[in-house]
Amino acid sequence: SYSFCTLLAGRLAMTITCESLVGYTGGRVACLNDKELVYCLANNIMRLDVSTGVSRYASEGTVPLGCVAINQQQSMMVVGVKGETTSVLVYSLPDMGCTQTIPNLGNTDCSEISFSRDGLSLAVLGSLPTFTITIFSINRSTQFLTIICKTNASQQPRHLSFSPFSKNDLVSTGYGHVVFWRVEKIQGTPTLTSVEGKLQHQTKITCCCFSTLNGEVLCGTSSGDILEFNTSVGTSKPWWDSPGGSSSALAALSFSRHHVVATSSDGIMRFFRHDSHTIERSITLSTVKVAHVVNSTNWNTFYVCGSDGVLQSVVLPGYEKMQLRADQFREIGDIGTPLMDCSGGGYRGVCHLQAGTVVITIGEDSTLRSWDYTKNSLLSKTHCGKGPCCIVGGNVGSSHIVAVGYETSHLRLFDLSDFKRPKLISQEKLCEEGKVSLVSVSPTGKCIAAAVEGHGLFFSDSVHQIHILGCLPVDSQIKDITWIDPSSLLIATDNGDLREIEVPVSTAPSGNHEFPKSLVTRFWRLDLPVEKMFLTQSSSDGVTVACCSRDKGVKLYTLDRAAKQTDNTKMPVKKPQVQWKPNDKLGVAITVVDNIVYSASQDGRLDARDLKAKSGDKPLASVNKHDCLFGGVAGMCLSHNKKRIITVGTEGLLGVFSISDGILPEMPFHIVDQTGTATEIEDESVVYMVKAEEEKKRLVDAKYKMHRQTIIDQIGKLREQLQHYKNENKEAKPEEKLETQAFMIESQRQAIQEEGKKLMEEKEEEIKWTNLANDFIADNIKKQCWDSMQTPLMVLKGIGKSEVQVPNYNILKVTNKEKSLLRKLKFMREVEKLEWSRRKGFESLDDLVAPDAERETVPPPDEERAEGEGTTEEMTLDEEALLPVGDHLYNKYITYTRSRTVTQMTLLQQEIFVQRFEFNKLVGQAQAKKKTEMAKIAEKNVRIKQILKELEQPDTVLNPEEAPSEHPQRVLIVDDSEIDISNTLSSEKQAEEGEGNKKKDSEEHEGNEKALKIMMDNRLERDERVVVEIKMPSFADPNGKDYKPQDDWTDEEMKLWREYEKKLQKRGEEEEKHKRALQQEHRELQKEVDTIVAGYDDTLAKLFDIKLDTDTCICQMDLQIIKLAQSRVQQEEMGQHYQKLAKIVESVKSGTNKAVQLANEAQRELQTKRDKFEELVANEKKKSGEKEIRTQPPFLECEEYCDVLIKQLKKSIKPKKDKQKKDKDEKKKREDAANPDPFAFIEEEEEEKKKKVTQQPEIVEVKLDKPEGLREDLWREFLEFRRERLEAEREQKLLSDELQEMTKVTDRLTRESKLQQQNFEEKQLLLSDFKQQMVRESYNLDILHTFKQGKIEVEQEAVVTDYADGILIHKNNIEELNVQIREHGKAKVDKMREIMQFKKGIRYIEWENQMLKHEVRFCEMEYKHLHTLRVTKAMQEFIKGGGENHHDLERSGIMKKIEHLRSAMQSKIEEKKQAMQKIKRIIKEKDSENQLLEEQVKEAKQLVGQREEIYHLQSTGLDHQRNLKLMKDMRVTRKLEDVAKAQQEEMKLLKKEIDRLRERTFPSFAVVSKRVVGNPDELP
Repeated sequence: SYSFCTLLAGRLAMTITCESLVGYTGGRVACLNDKELVYCLANNIMRLDVSTGVSRYASEGTVPLGCVAINQQQSMMVVGVKGETTSVLVYSLPDMGCTQTIPNLGNTDCSEISFSRDGLSLAVLGSLPTFTITIFSINRSTQFLTIICKTNASQQPRHLSFSPFSKNDLVSTGYGHVVFWRVEKIQGTPTLTSVEGKLQHQTKITCCCFSTLNGEVLCGTSSGDILEFNTSVGTSKPWWDSPGGSSSALAALSFSRHHVVATSSDGIMRFFRHDSHTIERSITLSTVKVAHVVNSTNWNTFYVCGSDGVLQSVVLPGYEKMQLRADQFREIGDIGTPLMDCSGGGYRGVCHLQAGTVVITIGEDSTLRSWDYTKNSLLSKTHCGKGPCCIVGGNVGSSHIVAVGYETSHLRLFDLSDFKRPKLISQEKLCEEGKVSLVSVSPTGKCIAAAVEGHGLFFSDSVHQIHILGCLPVDSQIKDITWIDPSSLLIATDNGDLREIEVPVSTAPSGNHEFPKSLVTRFWRLDLPVEKMFLTQSSSDGVTVACCSRDKGVKLYTLDRAAKQTDNTKMPVKKPQVQWKPNDKLGVAITVVDNIVYSASQDGRLDARDLKAKSGDKPLASVNKHDCLFGGVAGMCLSHNKKRIITVGTEGLLGVFSISDGILPEMPFHIVDQTGTATEIEDESVVYMVKAEEEKKRLVDAKYKMHRQTIIDQIGKLREQLQHYKNENKEAKPEEKLETQAFMIESQRQAIQEEGKKLMEEKEEEIKWTNLANDFIADNIKKQCWDSMQTPLMVLKGIGKSEVQVPNYNILKVTNKEKSLLRKLKFMREVEKLEWSRRKGFESLDDLVAPDAERETVPPPDEERAEGEGTTEEMTLDEEALLPVGDHLYNKYITYTRSRTVTQMTLLQQEIFVQRFEFNKLVGQAQAKKKTEMAKIAEKNVRIKQILKELEQPDTVLNPEEAPSEHPQRVLIVDDSEIDISNTLSSEKQAEEGEGNKKKDSEEHEGNEKALKIMMDNRLERDERVVVEIKMPSFADPNGKDYKPQDDWTDEEMKLWREYEKKLQKRGEEEEKHKRALQQEHRELQKEVDTIVAGYDDTLAKLFDIKLDTDTCICQMDLQIIKLAQSRVQQEEMGQHYQKLAKIVESVKSGTNKAVQLANEAQRELQTKRDKFEELVANEKKKSGEKEIRTQPPFLECEEYCDVLIKQLKKSIKPKKDKQKKDKDEKKKREDAANPDPFAFIEEEEEEKKKKVTQQPEIVEVKLDKPEGLREDLWREFLEFRRERLEAEREQKLLSDELQEMTKVTDRLTRESKLQQQNFEEKQLLLSDFKQQMVRESYNLDILHTFKQGKIEVEQEAVVTDYADGILIHKNNIEELNVQIREHGKAKVDKMREIMQFKKGIRYIEWENQMLKHEVRFCEMEYKHLHTLRVTKAMQEFIKGGGENHHDLERSGIMKKIEHLRSAMQSKIEEKKQAMQKIKRIIKEKDSENQLLEEQVKEAKQLVGQREEIYHLQSTGLDHQRNLKLMKDMRVTRKLEDVAKAQQEEMKLLKKEIDRLRERTFPSFAVVSKRVVGNPDELP
């Protein structure tokens, strides 16, 4: 059980022996028997004896191992190997011999390995990247594995197991899914088919097991619930719901004869009854991170595997009984025993105490453990704080002290005087942030040195309590520390330097101040950086160091200490004196014992090399027990007697290796009782030794209180004075101000400068790499998106205010290969069309093409072509690629073959290319026209601006410019204005630069303007007109000396004044005339500009319409291509489906033939057997026992004995009783009844089936008595006759049984053959139907039609336009239907009119009836009113007879009035008629006048046209003269500007000379203005 390696080098023999390996990380274990567990750790197969606690191992070299599985028969073990591709190792049991290796399974690791219940099948589940499931068959005799099928899981399963009922059924589970697999033969090949489990709710599946009650699968979830799945359809239902939700997920499910055992990840094991689904018992485990639970082979022990490194056994005595009541089960006491307690993650470091055999380890689980490797026992386990990363033990005087460094910048000291109860005695946070990567204790045990990444080296002058003296800054990362003597140490940095440092000594209070760099006394520069080092020799003259180098090799350096050297830049590179061949990975630890160098590396190796040998390829000895994939060795230490090396690995393995004779005996793993041990430490922010620190602080404060207060007051005064100086400096003049750095002390200024320089370098480096990355991305984008374009995208815009925009088409470059292919297709189409023309239109389908549709035309022969038309052979590929291909397109009704479809698609794509190219030509022409028109507008704008200036009107000139979208190349140009400087300059800096630029521009502009005004008599523009100044007479000027009042003027002076007024009036008239001429010219020029703009906008609008038409055409062709591609894909898919159906039909056919053949053979055998049986029965009928005895010759002689012999013949047969067999059967029944395996009945059913096949009836002879007086020979003849009769009866019975069995088999085969034939006929019918569908679908074409909007009768949604359900109806059918509809509608309208008339009569009668009712009611009311009417005198007179004359008088008066109104109306009508006749006469006169005016207008238009022609002829010459004049003025203006610039430069030189002369006479602060604006620490 021990592994060792021995090699010889010269006379030296070296041996490294592995004494013990301890470790467990929570992986699944396998039960080898009732007493042993097997699991894999790193490169080793660990065997743990549960009864004794002894752990053994078997190594496979450097191969990292994964999971392990053992079959139920305990005859085979399979181990998964991790690596680039997963392998499987097969071992025979119990000898543990490797019998087979199966490589290259295609994954990096095995998630799970599972055996079937009969041990004849094996399943391997791979992990990343493909999650492959591989099924092996196992030969029963040779135990050899063969792959039968393999598949990739679509999801990511974590568990895989066989069904106990069938070796062809499996189940896999993962996070959120369950999949049921079955191995089926498809076309004679075993294949895995799957049914995915259907989850009712979104949950995570964590574990599963099979149930014997109904063969279903139980699965545990992340919420603590249990689901039951139907394996055939995959549906699920709740089996048990956690009340209120479980606190943790279920980690494991197992099925026993009595319970379903569910274990949650928080360490609670629950036992559920099968029938009631209730919890009968719960057990709390010692681990709180359960990963797996494994049942023992005797079914009374559960092994709990925890991811925290705890392996625990839970023993339930009596649980294996067949009959176990609930009360008995509750009375069983559980025995929980921890088998292993190791680091759940990897180890971070290890150290050996000075005395004894105890090592201390720290792990990723934040635990500090003490081990006694001679007794193989764990002494204590303590939570030491979050993120430990390094550990070191004390030396002389502090051998019981351990220092631990953390990633949180903490340093903690632990006292291990009592190994079982470690105590935290001190802790300190060295800095705000940074990892404590190294801790080292001086040889005297009085000083601690701790390296913190990013800061440097911290020193503490006490090992019993952390007392930080200060920090020595180190510019590089410290890789290792070793002590030369108590006053100096040696450090190695990652830049290849070795530095000797003098240990500081201080009696001052604790503080984190920085030590000067003078503590570094010597520098050595090595050829390569050092990872780890060990001091082999030391003296005042030099030291010798063994190192693990960056190149993965081991080297020996000799360093000279004679002269001090503190400047590492001048040091020569130090070469090694001895070096050995490098390992596969970096070294992590090194030590030297008796001139032997021991080094450990990240590949898991521990090597020994001879220090005296100068070099060597192979080490003296080497051993590899750690996993190279997880980082190999994490730490190494040497025992105090230097006879053993202890290593810890990142995978969680602790190894003890002997480097001398004498091996420790095997010791069981033992965990010391840790009751009362400290397992937790206080919070990191709590300060330890509070009282001592507070007392010390109080005394120091009281001692230096007055002195401190005095210094504080002085600092306050200095601060106020400094602030006063700063305020005065702010208020001073700019030339007298001091810079901010003048108020800084030198150290502060240097620190700021160094920090700024460092930040600047980092920023420059960051910007450099960012620019490189951006350049790379930009080059790729340009190559892929710009260089690949033949015509980039451009948007053409109008000149005026028109919002019309016309983009062109971006066209990709066409390769020569595509052009050649196009030429070939055109040639093939020409040949095909020529063949069609010779066949007189065969396949042209002209009758299916509409009259207005596009027809295919046959190209004329070459001799009939026009002379100017060249052939395609005479053109280049580029020219030919631009020709339209409309004549080569197929008729849309015959593109039903693959070649035609592909050709049509290619030609349509080329047609799209040509359409785009032609439109891009139009866009180019429009763009050129725009440039021409813009040039014309610019030319006219020059004159318009001059006119507006003379008229003193605002500048409203249209200045057209090309839009950025019209220049696609601008995408590749970055303007300075596009660069954002907000990230590089502060807001104040940006404001200062903006103000400075504005001030500079304004100064230059003012200087130029001033110079021009001086040179041009205070006028910047030149006036074309020469205006003569009219001077006012002196006597009339109020400001003049000779001014006189108007009354005192003489006649001569009055005459002069009148002449002056005439001149002013004349000049005003001339100016007004000139102004009107300019306005007229401005209107004409503006009209021309507007005409140009309107013309171009019209052109652009027409181009936009062309663009819409082109887009429509291109979209139609794109749609045709899509439809053709869809038809092609559909045909290919149907072809593939047809092939699959054909294969299925062929396989069904072969199966049907085999089934029919088997049925026929079975019927023939059955008929043969039936004939034989009938023959035997017939023979037996012929032979009757009584008759044959009486007629047989031997028995004729003894007729008197015939009756007795017949009775003897008829005696019954008693079966023979096999006592031994009966005892065996009873014993087996008792064993089966006591078997706790819940799936044992499966084997019993298999044995019963075998017995029925092989069992034969057994006949036992019955003892007969010989009749007295019968001869002996006759008696023997009778016995022989009786035996023959019994044999015949037994044979007849056997034949009858065989006949029954064969009848059943034949009937079953016949039914199966009929089912197979029926299945074959269905598959054949399905195949023929699909073939017909393929033929129909091949002629099913998608034809593109364009309809007017009013002809679409399909109802559609607002956005989606899907006409898949629409059909085409002929126009004649629609018209016929419309005629019928109109006839039916007309008939319906007539009927409705009749109904309306009839209803109208009914309504009239109803209305009359209602009216009569109202009249009756009115009359009744009137009658009542009449009865109640009051009689007056007038009423009495009316009653007496005065009523009739009264009405006659009223009637006569009304008639007179009517006659008067009629006569008045007639007179008015006559007046109106006369007025209308008068208006008609006026209209005729006006019409004649209008005709005369129209003739005059025509004559005026002719005159205007003639005058416009004359004006245009005259204006052409004027424009030429005007242009010459403008050119002359421009030359004069340019000369003046050049003179002004020269004079301005001369003025600048004169200013500088004046400043220089002034500086020579009196002091000046002009130099202040030359200071660099910005940060004074930045170098220019």
